[in-house]
Amino acid sequence: MTHSETPTLIREENDTLVTDWIFVEDVMRIFHVSERTVYRWTADGVLPYSKPTGGRLYFSLTNVDNLIRSRMTDNTIRSSA
Repeated sequence: MTHSETPTLIREENDTLVTDWIFVEDVMRIFHVSERTVYRWTADGVLPYSKPTGGRLYFSLTNVDNLIRSRMTDNTIRSSA
């Protein structure tokens, strides 16, 4: 299974099934924002993340869901810098 063929919320990463975490590219697709915006959200504390190996950022589906809900009720988060 290649990276592009895997579902957004379930992906094989280094032979480990990852179901509760997504990556920067997934957040970009979900919110239709740029990579810069995702990193700004992390820097501003809008979207918590984990970086367990010092490499890729991992985002909890719970945190992403919370951001979706907050965007539905609060128009303070902008998608552009």
